[in-house]
Amino acid sequence: MVMTLSYFADLESLSNSDCIIHSAPLSHGSGIYGIPHLAKAANQVIPESGGFDPLETNELLVKWPSSGFFFAPTMIVRLLASGAISEVARAHLRTIIYGGGADVYPGSISSIRCFWSTIDPNLWAGRVTNDHYLPFQTNA
Repeated sequence: MVMTLSYFADLESLSNSDCIIHSAPLSHGSGIYGIPHLAKAANQVIPESGGFDPLETNELLVKWPSSGFFFAPTMIVRLLASGAISEVARAHLRTIIYGGGADVYPGSISSIRCFWSTIDPNLWAGRVTNDHYLPFQTNA
């Protein structure tokens, strides 16, 4: 209960028009972030492949607007290296929660900046918990 309320207080509000796409294992980070989505009747999307595939991720983002993800560092690197994310998919991405492993890719943040125009640099200032979050909102 505390984690769910903290999600709403610290990260974002959710509604039944949002979704979380579970490309990472439900038994790990992705599953725990599914709980706040469940509390707000948001969609829980499980890829047909049962795992992470950059092309499938693009297809799911095109189909599901207002999508959030939990990604491990290796997943972010694979996604960015694939070049699979279309403009439509990028516009549908609401949030990436990033963590679950060591950030062994120092170029991750600069690579992410190539895809999204505004990222709060304070989110990367320190590692208070195991995860970071990136709410993707563009400047008006």
